[in-house]
Amino acid sequence: MDAAIRLFKGLPQPLPWIEPSINMMHLEVVLSYVFGAHIAAIIAEGVLLEHVLRMAVIDPVNSGINRRVSKTKLNKYRSISDIIKNQELRPLILKLMDGDETNLTWWKEIAAILRNKSAHMIINDMLRKFGTKNYLGKQFLDYIDTDPPGQWGFLWHRYGQLVSERFISEGTKQIVTIIRNTEWKPDEHWWISQKDYYESFFKFDWSLEEMQKSIAKFL
Repeated sequence: MDAAIRLFKGLPQPLPWIEPSINMMHLEVVLSYVFGAHIAAIIAEGVLLEHVLRMAVIDPVNSGINRRVSKTKLNKYRSISDIIKNQELRPLILKLMDGDETNLTWWKEIAAILRNKSAHMIINDMLRKFGTKNYLGKQFLDYIDTDPPGQWGFLWHRYGQLVSERFISEGTKQIVTIIRNTEWKPDEHWWISQKDYYESFFKFDWSLEEMQKSIAKFL
């Protein structure tokens, strides 16, 4: 409980409600992080990033129940790299990213890890991306910039928490930017209960007393 309270405080502001495929996935990301499943949080964040970018490129106007996306359109771009490297999409992509080349560079670096859709991530690539002084800071350099076995396990120490915290924070910022540059509207058709559940996680008073009260209801 103490760890969950502490980790909750490190979360960025929640994504605005759009639809379950975005927000409930974001909830799984932060749930994993708060309860210590940091590798799961990193992978789920990667899936969410790719999903949001793909949907924004395919249809930046409609969201939720109003979106009609064929299987052909879904399969047109096989990875984040395919989307980012597509010159025809470049004007739209830059618009989605506030016209900021720095944002685009961030996505290119993530795309090098997310090889294909559906969370195809390679541990070695994750280690190379996250296990550097550029990502964690010089204080970790002696530990993580060494040959295995040190590097192979660093994500399962406190470093995993630090990596996931930063990745979630950066990823959430990028997703908010994309949402802001679409015409997507919050969709509550059929999903008002999921919206309530999503928002209740962030509204909950993550204190020891309130957590104990919550658990006591089921005893």
